[in-house]
Amino acid sequence: MSIKSIRKILVLAFILTVGLYGFSLADVLTPQPKDKPSPYTCKWTNNPPIIDGKPNDACWDKAIAIDNFHLPWLQEKDRPSRTKTKAKLLWDRDNFYYLAQMEDHDLFADVVEHDGKTWDNDVFEIFIKPSSKHTGYYEFQVNAANTFFDCFFPKKRELTENFADIVKADKFHMEAKVVLDGTLNKRDDRDKGWTVEGRIPWVDFAKTGGMPNIDEVWNFALCRYDYDIKEKSPELSTSAPLKSKTHADFHLFQDYAPMVFEGPIAPASTLGRVPAKNMKVVGSPEPPLPYKTINAFPKLKLKNLTCILPVPDSNLMLASSMDRPYAPSSIVRFDSREDVAESLTLLESKDTIFDMLFHPDYKKNGYLYLGCNG
Repeated sequence: MSIKSIRKILVLAFILTVGLYGFSLADVLTPQPKDKPSPYTCKWTNNPPIIDGKPNDACWDKAIAIDNFHLPWLQEKDRPSRTKTKAKLLWDRDNFYYLAQMEDHDLFADVVEHDGKTWDNDVFEIFIKPSSKHTGYYEFQVNAANTFFDCFFPKKRELTENFADIVKADKFHMEAKVVLDGTLNKRDDRDKGWTVEGRIPWVDFAKTGGMPNIDEVWNFALCRYDYDIKEKSPELSTSAPLKSKTHADFHLFQDYAPMVFEGPIAPASTLGRVPAKNMKVVGSPEPPLPYKTINAFPKLKLKNLTCILPVPDSNLMLASSMDRPYAPSSIVRFDSREDVAESLTLLESKDTIFDMLFHPDYKKNGYLYLGCNG
């Protein structure tokens, strides 16, 4: 290595050391609210369920159950719902899948018109608010008579709005099947419950960007109306912490629970492999997983990146960029945040820098090695 290159390394190490002095992760991390629930993991399925209202598809065994239906708007008097609900969610490249098994001692549903007042019946409801980058949210309902209600709200629903026009504005393609364990609308007997299984294609979410990316976080609430002839009013319950008001409001999307979409897991190979003698190529026959690339720093305007890497033990990134291909490179530093828009230039090189590497003992000696072509 030439004296000139060594001098570059020492100067850059000094700049980085000074720049990192006094930096703390506590300065950039925002604490989560204490009552914010952990994200529900929506599992990927390679074998989607048959929509028949029966929870016997193998894929449902891998889905995480949601059974914490309660009445959070009662504040300190919050309690579990009188009748139990167990729901599960899955997704794949084409659809969002749901399954709900509900205890119900009086099966009641007389609304049979699509987009009718299904909430006047025993009904299962799904509210979905995609990423905070998008406005609007969705409501999907299926009552015990297998009648659907589906709607996109461009903003939080207000009582003064023309509700009928909003409901009719969009066409959805949800499919669902209900199976009853009891007799529908026979109010003088005791029923056991009902199950609904359904799927919603990602095209129905087109107004908010469609299918989520892997590891993307959306917000959601699963809700129920449970009517019983022995009770004066239906019991409303939900899986989300809807407690900003002291009465039930399923449209409080700011209180919805988070849900992260987990990507597919590569299946283990069942075939044994016998390596050929003197084989020097190592590989795998499986196709790449369906991951999607995203711009991690959409507001950061850097041209012709040749290398980017994190600074050890910090929330900073280094990048090598050029104004035009094969031009002299600049090394810049910026915060590792999605909304970062500015960078600090640390070095203007006369060479083209194709790679960078931190010394294994960088925390002590501050050495950064550059791979140049110039």
